[in-house]
Amino acid sequence: DVPHGFYGGNPAGIWQPVKLTISQQLKIEDVFIKPGLEGATFDITVKNYADKKKKYDLYADIVDKETGACLYSGKLLEKIQLQGGEQLVSTCSVAGLKPKLWEPATPHLYDFKFSLVEGKNAPSDLLTITSGFRTFESKDGFFYLNGRKYWLRGGNHIPFALRPNDVEVADRFMQLMREGNINSTRTHTTPWNELWVSAADRNGIAISFEGTWS
Repeated sequence: DVPHGFYGGNPAGIWQPVKLTISQQLKIEDVFIKPGLEGATFDITVKNYADKKKKYDLYADIVDKETGACLYSGKLLEKIQLQGGEQLVSTCSVAGLKPKLWEPATPHLYDFKFSLVEGKNAPSDLLTITSGFRTFESKDGFFYLNGRKYWLRGGNHIPFALRPNDVEVADRFMQLMREGNINSTRTHTTPWNELWVSAADRNGIAISFEGTWS
């Protein structure tokens, strides 16, 4: 039926990579990164799975993926308390940075490393997200990438679903796209997994992320 797409034979089961992560009771559930040209804003979700109150500080390091140079290192949150079973979304920002911007011709990436520390102990939870600094908007009938008018040269959806777990296929296909002067594509029917999205990031391919059939 339409809400579940149009793959035949009613497919079910696990078909993308699955992993089990064992963590401490105080855990960084998720970080949503909203990048800018001179910094970024983070929506950070932390949950306390313990049955007693926990207090924590949260730090961030932003490291150049290619060179290992540190762009930023500091404390984002201090002395935050969570009751047992409580979850909190905190918003914080860093500014005044001079990052290398992500563009298809120069796909600069950074490792955003978030560490949660209880008291004076070593980090109790760590989360690393690879992302870039860029802005993209539509105004006055044009697309703007990093504040400049930008023309998308797009190709229709590519064969993600045929080899969703093959990093070599993902990298090579997107390299062929770039050689053919194509810098953007779209997802279709099924959202891409992390492997293919990461391949697009490092190979300079922009994605219209369309999700599943509604």
